[in-house]
Formats: sequence, structure tokens, C-alpha cells
Amino acid sequence: MERIRIEWAANSFKDLLYTPSRYKIYYGGRGGGKSHAFAEALILRSVKEKIRILCTREYQNSIADSVHRLLEDKINKLGLLDMFNITKTSIISESGSEFLFKGLARSIQEIKSTEGIDVCWLEEGQNTAARSLEILIPTIREPNSEIWISFNPENETDPVYQQFIANPPPDAVVHRVNWSDNVFFPEVLNR
Repeated sequence: MERIRIEWAANSFKDLLYTPSRYKIYYGGRGGGKSHAFAEALILRSVKEKIRILCTREYQNSIADSVHRLLEDKINKLGLLDMFNITKTSIISESGSEFLFKGLARSIQEIKSTEGIDVCWLEEGQNTAARSLEILIPTIREPNSEIWISFNPENETDPVYQQFIANPPPDAVVHRVNWSDNVFFPEVLNR
């Protein structure tokens, strides 16, 4: 994939591709580049291998509330539009990888029956209810499957913070990433 050049805000994002782990947790303040790095890493993986990716968050009323647009923009920026079929509700790569988009709060029972997920990206993890985590985690059960969580912490009592930062499982890669780690931190956000 010599035509793909990935430049991440922080070195720790290399763990997304090169460190196998059940949980990959990236948290910190806004502007750290977490969502952008996750999108680029998933695009790269979806081109190199056939995987099924569930992109989710606690509240998603429509596809516009998902990371669909971010993924589409990244695919375009990387010059890979010819390697993807992008519709209003799905993204499928030339290798057969599939991106699914679902909200947890209103679709948790539907997600419970979702099969064959290799990577689950839980965006805005700070808003995730404990019950959603209880159902989501055992749903992602393919061999070597991974759960990626990106979030900006709000309260130390939030379920994601408690489960993955305060008491991280042994098979978790956890990184704190902030705006100061982002070499691409936009000037408009700085102002």
C-alpha cells in the first residue's frame, strides 16, 4: 500500500495497527486527533484485509450522527475513493471490508445479534451507559476481535472511564492523547 501515507498526531497511534490487543483505549481532551487517527487506521486495515467494522456510539439518531462522514472524508483525502463503494449508509472496501453504523441506546438489541465484527469503534465513549457496555462487549466475539474506544473524559464516574482507565483490563492498550500531542492541531482551534 505504498500509495497510502498515514501521518498521525502522536506516536501512540501506531498501536492501533501494530499492537494486537482486545481493547484499544484513547482518551484525552479535544483536538488530540483521536477520531482522525482511528478513521485512518481502520481505512488502512480495511484495504489490506477483509474485516467487518462496527462504528457505534451511545446516541446515533441518523447516519449523520455517525463517523460515516469522517471516514468518507479520510478516504477521499488519502486518494482511495477508487478502492471503496460509499453509499449513504455503508462503506465497503475493494477487499470486501464492511463498515456498519449503529447507535447503542436505540439499537442495543439489534447490535446484540450482529455477527462477525472484527473491530468495534466506540466513538464518544464518555456518553456510553453501563448497560450498553455490558451488551456490546460480549457481542464482539470473533477470534482476535478488538474494541477501540475514543473519548473525551467528562467524569471519573462514567462507566467507560471506570472500566478502562481507573481499572483497565490486562489486555488493554491505553493512551492519553491531548491537543499538545497533535502536530496537526489546527490554528483555528488554538485561537
